[in-house]
Amino acid sequence: MKFRIPQKARQRVLIVGLCGMGDLLFFQPAFRAMKNAWPGARFDLLVTPNGARGLYEGRRLFEKIIEFPDMRWFSDGGGIRWPIIRRVVRELRATKYGLTVWPYADTTLKKLLLDMLIGAQYSFIHQGEGWFGSKPLSTRQFMIPFARNTHVVDRNLALVQSIGIAVQDACLQWESTAEEIAWGMRYLVDRSPEAKKRIGVHPGGNLLWCSTRQWPLTSYQQLIDRVSGDLGYSPVLFGTRSEVHVLEDLASRLQVKPLIVSDLPLNRVASVIKNLDLFVGNDSSLVHMAAAMGIPSLSIVGPTNPDRTGPRGEQAHLVKLDLACSPCFDDRFDQRCPHRLCLAALSPDSVFRVLQKVLDSAVRKNNGGTSIHQIPTPELASEAMVRRDTQDRLIRQRTWKGWLRTPDLHPSKSQVS
Repeated sequence: MKFRIPQKARQRVLIVGLCGMGDLLFFQPAFRAMKNAWPGARFDLLVTPNGARGLYEGRRLFEKIIEFPDMRWFSDGGGIRWPIIRRVVRELRATKYGLTVWPYADTTLKKLLLDMLIGAQYSFIHQGEGWFGSKPLSTRQFMIPFARNTHVVDRNLALVQSIGIAVQDACLQWESTAEEIAWGMRYLVDRSPEAKKRIGVHPGGNLLWCSTRQWPLTSYQQLIDRVSGDLGYSPVLFGTRSEVHVLEDLASRLQVKPLIVSDLPLNRVASVIKNLDLFVGNDSSLVHMAAAMGIPSLSIVGPTNPDRTGPRGEQAHLVKLDLACSPCFDDRFDQRCPHRLCLAALSPDSVFRVLQKVLDSAVRKNNGGTSIHQIPTPELASEAMVRRDTQDRLIRQRTWKGWLRTPDLHPSKSQVS
């Protein structure tokens, strides 16, 4: 179904990017189509304090970038944080937006309420998978459905196509200016002048809310030592200030002293990544950014669904174990999995062999999607354990999409061999 947005409503558009940085990057092809279709429109961006302001400021993509101070509407004492909400909503309402567009993220009742407070004439948002996020609260909210395994990039493209925007280029690309590239090269050369080839590594990502996506640090250590020793790459470790302890812990174990990048704004991080020869990391924003910039990149995937959130780009690759119980992230089972074999059993040797394929020019490029390297299940992942996990996950799917507690079918962690 396509909707026709009146010309007047197109003049002021708010992109509501209250989502993860990776999810916001996945909106880039859709936003590019909007800019091309409506060249005279004013586009503003609403983001959370996740570094997005620093990434987009100065690129002349948005007229104004507004930062929502915190998506936690309730204080630790339980009361609603009215001063924060009131201040941001007052600023948004004063602009009198004709249209709000929400890049894909879980649609919740809270977001629908915020959308009503913003007060735009029309609002387009993805239909949520839970009951409270699947029903519009007013006749000006239009909810666009999607197939469960559709990639987030394609969901966003379908969202803008529903308002009559033609999509000519669906590639996920993040372009850097000559000045940004030069700055990133100076940063690297000043701090590691002896390096001839550099591999970027992001061992953290989503530490504050989703540690289940992380490959073990010992595995990263073995992989980096192998890449440094056998292939001659100098490691560059990336992370936020909250991840410094992870980076320092990993650095202390490595045979080659790495460069640690943890104190730069996101636009400068992008400049550094653009000058790397290879990038590897957990399924989070930086590996998506590297892929979008054309850097040969490898995402290490465990509980998440690569069909929905895999990296996109001509040199984007991911590696995962072939487990019957994976992916499970969308069903929230990853939070209670007793063994997390999808990452724990993924050996550094297997990932190293995939990295060698990534560096092979004959297989390096794909069609702008994702090259998936699936590793056969190791023997330690017993069929009985995987079958038990799969059964539990299916039960959770059938009980209000996991909102209701189900009987714990697993033994305790200490009982799992």
